[in-house]
Amino acid sequence: MRSGHGRRTEPTDDERIPASVDTALAHGALARPGLASPASVAALQRTVGNRAVQRIVSANPPMIGRAVSHKEVNEDELPIQLKRDPAARPALQRFPDEGGTGALLRMAIQRAVDPTFPVNRPAPVRSNSDASTTQVKAQQFGGKVKKDDAKRAYVFELESYTSNGEIQIVYYTNDHYPAPTPEDDSGALSNVNSGNWKAVADDLHSERTGIADDWSAYRAEVLHEDYHWNTEWVNTLTPEFRKAEAKLAKLKVPYKKGLFGKKERTQAEGESAVKEKAAKIMGDMAKTAKKKYFKLGDSPGDPPYIAQAPAVDALENRVRTHAKDQGWEGA
Repeated sequence: MRSGHGRRTEPTDDERIPASVDTALAHGALARPGLASPASVAALQRTVGNRAVQRIVSANPPMIGRAVSHKEVNEDELPIQLKRDPAARPALQRFPDEGGTGALLRMAIQRAVDPTFPVNRPAPVRSNSDASTTQVKAQQFGGKVKKDDAKRAYVFELESYTSNGEIQIVYYTNDHYPAPTPEDDSGALSNVNSGNWKAVADDLHSERTGIADDWSAYRAEVLHEDYHWNTEWVNTLTPEFRKAEAKLAKLKVPYKKGLFGKKERTQAEGESAVKEKAAKIMGDMAKTAKKKYFKLGDSPGDPPYIAQAPAVDALENRVRTHAKDQGWEGA
């Protein structure tokens, strides 16, 4: 999930085919531009024009037409949430007024937090048009408001940060995998034979760091999406989280309020003010991290596609080795 996984559920303007033309020929040219016949290209030209046809055919998009970006915005995501303690509100704890040692202790407590990154993984689905997606979901932090007598202020002690995500793996249909079962490329190469083995191996090699054409590797989907989450998102959020941690360590709401600071704040007022400020700090942090994350490249040849290459390479090598072991021509 960076903004707009790029799933395509509706055809683009260049792909809309009116009922008045030969839809079978036109769709054939769109689905397999590299193998488009003169008749199918002519049908498409009549529909969308020469320039559009030239762009579609020369770009040589993948046969199965998947979108490029694999990161998705969660439009329904709630603002960052402060985890609620189900127990009744206890009396506020206090930091002792200990001078320098106490200040160092407070800093150590605040820096002891590491964010966690749980990710939900629904069961894989199949589609030759929809792509796998990685979504950044709800962001939550936990902590306590305390009274710091040294600072004469209410402060916030951060205890946890949870960055939730979801990875939905979408596999192609079985006929696009050299080893169709199980879904890890380890099974029998039942879709490979003496007549197609070289085309299969060459196709895998040509798209090892891009979008699959006729043939794919199951593990490529997993490695690609895991890279989005475990490398890109974790490594983008963590430094922003450390900056927010430092801001939280400086956050304070004085015991006294009013123009001349003579009126004592109630516990409820102190807690409310600190929580509001803490939520603002953490919310701004999450927004900044997401903006940086969504700007990371997700096109063929970019790091997520390079991350999938080992799976494709391993499967290509399996196909070539299998062809050699079978004594097939050209192996």
